[in-house]
Amino acid sequence: MIADVILEGDKVRLRPTTSDDLPYFQCWLSDPEVAQHLGSDLRFQPPTVEDEERWFTETSEDPDKTNWTIETKSSRILGSIDIRNISPTNNCAELGILIGDKHQWDKGYGTDAIRTLVRHAFEELRLHRVHLTVSEENKRGIKCYWKCGFIREGMLYENRKMPDGTYGNTVMMAVLNQKF
Repeated sequence: MIADVILEGDKVRLRPTTSDDLPYFQCWLSDPEVAQHLGSDLRFQPPTVEDEERWFTETSEDPDKTNWTIETKSSRILGSIDIRNISPTNNCAELGILIGDKHQWDKGYGTDAIRTLVRHAFEELRLHRVHLTVSEENKRGIKCYWKCGFIREGMLYENRKMPDGTYGNTVMMAVLNQKF
């Protein structure tokens, strides 16, 4: 579903995604440098506007996923963040993030967005654990997750095909409520 609450961080605002955001997402996901660490087919086939509209409709109807658009306090759109696969039984969920505006990388926006969403997950949603996966090559992402309190739990070896035909590893990371 699309988020129904606005979350304020120190540097960013997480607000409900609208259809007006989709051209930004489509543009970013068509950039190989942005899409290179995503664990999906977007690394091979950039999305069309119709693909993004389909994604928006599916996300709006998915009760196991909540999506926000990340923007600066001055309303500059930076990317997208979500929690998905929420397990009420185990009080855990998976986090996904994309800072698509690569001109804004390394400025702390991703760190602030993650901290803001994880705080919401623990304080408002009463989750016990938030986990994620990240490509081993994504050093910037791994550093960000470490700064947000995530620890490495393991590795999925050669579980995803790379654009050059080789296989890449995926790091599994998580943070627990009492450790955040």
